[in-house]
Amino acid sequence: MLRTKEIGVVGDFAIDNQAGISRTLHRISAIRNHKGAIIGITCRVGRAISGSAKLLKDLVKDGASLLLIGHPGGGKTTIIRDVARMLANEYKKRVMIVDTSK
Repeated sequence: MLRTKEIGVVGDFAIDNQAGISRTLHRISAIRNHKGAIIGITCRVGRAISGSAKLLKDLVKDGASLLLIGHPGGGKTTIIRDVARMLANEYKKRVMIVDTSK
């Protein structure tokens, strides 16, 4: 486990070569050589933009099903994060997010 003052605690790398940074949406991926040694890393910066799901508030409140379709980088995950924030903070629902994206 790596701890730095600037970014917090980076967890151990899992079998998929990924680790999270505690209390953030960021993810670190290890690049390994043929012997399994880490020779580089990449960092995915996750963002949450409060208010991005404002137009969906009535649907979220009513418990309607939502389907978000769009191109990569179009903001689908950002909207889902804001919907989760809305459910947890405004409607006092228990929310769990499982992100399997690489």
